[in-house]
Amino acid sequence: MKKVIAILGLALISAASQASTVIQFTTGEGYSNGVLNGQNSWNANTAWTVTDSAGLGNAKTTSNGAGATLGIPITLTTGQSYMLSANFEFNGTYTAGGQGASDRNVFGLGISSGTSLYSGPDTAEATLVVRSNTNAAGTSAYTILNNFGAFADMTTLNGFNAGDVFQLDYTLTLGSNAATSVFTTQLINLTDSTSTALGTFTGLDAGVYTALTGTGAYAYFRTSFDMTATGVNGAQVNSFTVVPEPSISALLVFAFGGLVSRRRRPASSLVL
Repeated sequence: MKKVIAILGLALISAASQASTVIQFTTGEGYSNGVLNGQNSWNANTAWTVTDSAGLGNAKTTSNGAGATLGIPITLTTGQSYMLSANFEFNGTYTAGGQGASDRNVFGLGISSGTSLYSGPDTAEATLVVRSNTNAAGTSAYTILNNFGAFADMTTLNGFNAGDVFQLDYTLTLGSNAATSVFTTQLINLTDSTSTALGTFTGLDAGVYTALTGTGAYAYFRTSFDMTATGVNGAQVNSFTVVPEPSISALLVFAFGGLVSRRRRPASSLVL
């Protein structure tokens, strides 16, 4: 049994490494310093530029409303999932309360029905939002919204700062139709080791569902039109990860389900 588990573990690790694509915008991946648009299937606003490609690599922008879409189509069948993850940070000096009387959207990550740089319709997006109200300590609260709507079970963090490094995780799971499809998200502040709860939204935009089950939808990230209102003057994406089928969870279910079956019947077996 131990040998079987060890072999399965190695198989899972191998499958996971093959299924995940981590983009760090480095020369080893075929990137060069300069405009991101046109490099390795990216359809990006020209404000996004690759910097330090010979080192750690990143993509930066100082523009509001700057989108970057990875022009590789995503297609799913019922029950399958697709995972995105972005490691990013902000430049500038944030001023608590600088967002005025309304929430300010700072960074969005999601899946769109097309390869346009960014448009509100036909998207399923998780967006980092700095709240218009501050907490009792006088620092701004921030959370994740879905296309300006709420995620069920999502929580709020306190103390938004430019320079903090964030990780935004996103998983979309396709249902039998748009209404039964689900996507989840969680934001982790890697600098101060805090995180939101896992937020869930049920009901996918019809355009995105049609694209995912047809010719394909596309992953993207973007800055917000509201970014500079908070004192933030730039965004930097350090890495962008996509995890298509098969998922670790699906493989684990299959593998350990097989083990249980073998234990019960000696004669018998990231869709992120």
